[in-house]
Amino acid sequence: MSIRLWEGHIEDNGVSFSYTSPDGENGYPGEVSVTINYQLADDNKILISYVAKTTKATPINLTNHSYFNLGGHDSGSVTDHIVEIDADKYTPMVIETRLPSGEISSVDDTVFDLRSPTRIGDKINEVPGLGYDHNFCVKSSEKPCVIVTHKESGRKMEVSTTKPGIQFYTANYLNDSTVGKCGAIYPKHSALCLESQFYPNAVNQVNAESASATIADTVNSLATASPDAPIMVLGDFNHCRLENTLPNYHQVVDCATRGNNVLDRCYCSIRDAYKANVSKSLHELYDLNCLLVEQGNFANGQFGE
Repeated sequence: MSIRLWEGHIEDNGVSFSYTSPDGENGYPGEVSVTINYQLADDNKILISYVAKTTKATPINLTNHSYFNLGGHDSGSVTDHIVEIDADKYTPMVIETRLPSGEISSVDDTVFDLRSPTRIGDKINEVPGLGYDHNFCVKSSEKPCVIVTHKESGRKMEVSTTKPGIQFYTANYLNDSTVGKCGAIYPKHSALCLESQFYPNAVNQVNAESASATIADTVNSLATASPDAPIMVLGDFNHCRLENTLPNYHQVVDCATRGNNVLDRCYCSIRDAYKANVSKSLHELYDLNCLLVEQGNFANGQFGE
């Protein structure tokens, strides 16, 4: 679905995207109608929700793959960021295949114990493989499951979700050949992702949270895989809140596009920047290959002074 053109509708405080995947697309059974809603709320909150309806039993596991660097998109590595993940367990990965092993393991005495504020650079080199790219088992939807801070800029981001897992990824495959906004080079570990989700490969794991939808069920990917789960307003990032503790702080949002294409830089509030970009025609955005259309994503979102 990440390379499909979605239909978009602007709302008072956000935008919704919808797409219908025909039965058999990419080998998946059932016609699946998906709606993704993005909302901007007070206190710098971004709210994302997913709702899917299918005609046949089929696995559904939708997420968001925004990249964040609280120091700014051109500030280099995020190894100076402080991360705190409220998870006692994680799902180990087989390095050779990059697939979950099927286990659910304790984070105790491992590099995956991020329950207290931890500088990413203090542990990332001990992570098997190229860096963090692992699913953490969320303990509660009642409070933020991840808190990221950047002391130099004074910025903090809190992420909450009603999904059972969140993938922490440290941009392990970026390299010095990746050119971004205004000619900036995006090296390895120059951003991080926090992807709320059902457990990866859950449909093939007997002990993982299933993401399979039953026939004619409306699946709200915010809550659980239960077919009678209530439709909720909040979503993938139940809320993603960014704030700055420095005085005289002014928000700046850069909405990036895929590859070398650069969308307009928006020196304004989050709300105004959002509306300024979604007001462009869908075809114009699609021609720019903008992730806003293709994935409903804010890639490499910079929140600066």
